Amino acid sequence: MDIQSTLHANGETAHYPGYLVRQSAEDKTVDVIDGQQRLTTITILLLAILKNLQRLPQRGLHAPEHAESTAGHECMRLAQLGEDRSDRLFFTVITVTDEPNAYKVFGTLNARGVRLSATALLKNYLFSLLDSGAESDPELRSLEDRWEFVVGRLQAENFPDFLRAHWNSRHPFARHSDHFKTIRSAVRTRQAAFQLLREIEEDLDTYLALSSPEPSGWSPGDDKQLAGTLQLFRVHQPFPLLLAARRSFAPADFTALLRATVVISMRFNVIGSYSTGEQERRYNEVAEHIATRLLTTLTHALQRLRSIYPEDSVFRSAFATKIIRTTDSRNNKVVSFLLCALEKHLSGQDLDFASATFNSEHVRLAAKRPRSLGLHR
Repeated sequence: MDIQSTLHANGETAHYPGYLVRQSAEDKTVDVIDGQQRLTTITILLLAILKNLQRLPQRGLHAPEHAESTAGHECMRLAQLGEDRSDRLFFTVITVTDEPNAYKVFGTLNARGVRLSATALLKNYLFSLLDSGAESDPELRSLEDRWEFVVGRLQAENFPDFLRAHWNSRHPFARHSDHFKTIRSAVRTRQAAFQLLREIEEDLDTYLALSSPEPSGWSPGDDKQLAGTLQLFRVHQPFPLLLAARRSFAPADFTALLRATVVISMRFNVIGSYSTGEQERRYNEVAEHIATRLLTTLTHALQRLRSIYPEDSVFRSAFATKIIRTTDSRNNKVVSFLLCALEKHLSGQDLDFASATFNSEHVRLAAKRPRSLGLHR
């Protein structure tokens, strides 16, 4: 559609498809790190024009004599169209010499609102380790299919967040800006690349269930409901811990830990609105200790989370002065969740905060003391 806008007489005089990031250590060969899909689309368009150019003379052979001249003019028109439209496309081209520099470019541009494919960068690096030089290597083709399956289930734009949660559930904490460099320094052999892919597959279903509970394969029950609450809170910091616990703990202990992270998230993130830097590091530390078997029980894991659990007196103070503006639909749901939780605690009445028929008037507490919650419309 963007390119089509340049076809009309009064359309765009030029079209900017965005950035191309390429890697080249010398002038003879270039690897496209980001922009493959755009270049592929443009190439297909040009090939379609060439295909039509080939067909036009054949039509002229079977048409009246004057039609051959018409076909010739049509060939010239299509050729001119392809050349003219390709001249109207312009890119920002960034060339780097190695993968770490490419990742720095990605991080800088992403910080400025330009979303680039770190997924493609990692894939290129891993498969450079896996490539044995044999084009018919069935193992390599199988792994590529598995990689595409993982990325397809996550959607490419979500893969970097998944990869970071996955990595931090097994290894020391890696900041977003250092993530690729950290993986590259740890994964240097064909065997290590195979292992990373296997571990990615192992954590995929759990991550999908945590990030998108409703369409997940988890059965209705506590785990799905608790994961839905984390999604409502828009809290993802516990994900590395929960990935590690899902791999190592018994189902009941995993559920208990998931419930604890929901309570912490409500106190720390939703009501307290504290900085998440230290919280994220603590979740990672506990996750790493579970992964390395330094922590083997739910009790010990919960003890290590005490530092990010706001005590009752701190929580009461923050709750009493909390202002949540319900003009935002998500905030409105959060308020409904909190009111229902309070009502259940006070009266034992279990209300469905997500119900379409529910509103705050159904909650006795809201009718009696709405200002104590600092609710504003």
